[in-house]
Amino acid sequence: MKNRDIQKLLKAAYAAPPPGRKEAFLREHRRSEIGYGKLLAIQARYLSPSAWVLSVALFALILVLSLSLSWRRTWVASALTPFLALVVVTVSSQSERWGMAEWELSSRFSLQSILLARLLILGVFHLGLLTVLSPILAYYCSMSLLRAGVYLLAPYLASGTVGLFITRKFHGDEALSVSALSAVALCLLFGLPGIFCPGAYKVNCFHLWVVFLAVLTVALLHEIHCSASKMGGLYETYG
Repeated sequence: MKNRDIQKLLKAAYAAPPPGRKEAFLREHRRSEIGYGKLLAIQARYLSPSAWVLSVALFALILVLSLSLSWRRTWVASALTPFLALVVVTVSSQSERWGMAEWELSSRFSLQSILLARLLILGVFHLGLLTVLSPILAYYCSMSLLRAGVYLLAPYLASGTVGLFITRKFHGDEALSVSALSAVALCLLFGLPGIFCPGAYKVNCFHLWVVFLAVLTVALLHEIHCSASKMGGLYETYG
C-alpha cells in the first residue's frame, strides 16, 4: 500500500465532525490585537532588574571617572562604553542561557520580535544615558557636542556589533564569557590610543571617527538582521 493510500485511510478514519456554532464562538471570543508598543511594555517588565541597575551603575562610573581624571576624561569615557553595550548583548541571549528559548517559540510573538524589542528597549535607554553624558563631556573637555557624542557612540556600537556576532557563533555561558573578553579588548583598543597616541582624539582626526561610526552603524544593523534571521521565520508587523 502506498503512502498516499494510507493517508487517505487515516483521513477517512479520523475525519473531524463539522464545527458547531463556529461563528457564534468566534464572535464571542474575538482575538485581541497587541500592538508593538504593548509588546515593548511587556518586554520592558520582563527584562531583569540587574540590566537596568548595571546600566545606571556603568553610566555613573563613566561619569565619575571622566570628571575626576582631568585631561584623560575623553578617552576614559570612550574606553568604558563597550561595557555598557555588553549589557545589551547579555540580555539578547538570556533566553538561550536560561533554557527558555523553546518556551518562547510557542508564544504568540516570534523570537525575532522579542529580540528586536529587547534590543530596542535597552538601546534607547543607553542612548538616553549617552545623551546625558555627551554635553557633560563636551563642556569639561572643551569640545563640540558632536565630537563628544561620536567618541562615546563609536565604541558602544563596536561592542554591540562584536557581541551580537559572538552570540551567533557561541552558545550559553561560553557566549557570555567571550563577549565579556571582547568588551575588555575593545576597552583597551579605545583606551590605549589615549595614552600612547593622544592625537587620535584630536579634532584633526575627527573625520576618521565619523567614517568609523558610519561603518559600525551598518555593521550593527547587519548583525541585528543576522541574529533575528537565525531564529527562523519572518518579521512580524503589528497594527
